Amino acid sequence: MLKNSRWFVLLGLAVLLFLSTRACSPVPRPKEKDCLIDEGVITHIEIRGKNDIMFNLADNPRKYYINRGLESGLDLAQFKAQLIGSTVVIKYLAIGRPSIL
Repeated sequence: MLKNSRWFVLLGLAVLLFLSTRACSPVPRPKEKDCLIDEGVITHIEIRGKNDIMFNLADNPRKYYINRGLESGLDLAQFKAQLIGSTVVIKYLAIGRPSIL
């Protein structure tokens, strides 16, 4: 009986080790063919939450954001000065159904 329980413990540890290494693996870089592409003129930029930057494109109901944009060193005033009125191409990964904020 003791030998059987050792095998279960070893098997459980092996499964736990496998799952923990999978959970800590880096997120793969998406290929361009897997991305959705939107293009338009930026009309509005604002801070959303504490550190996120949110922006809108003309004639597009979707709102886009840069997660932790301010933490990444982006300056909101400079970002607005450079991008409002500019045409941009946004490529983003299609995970599930994109949400409209």
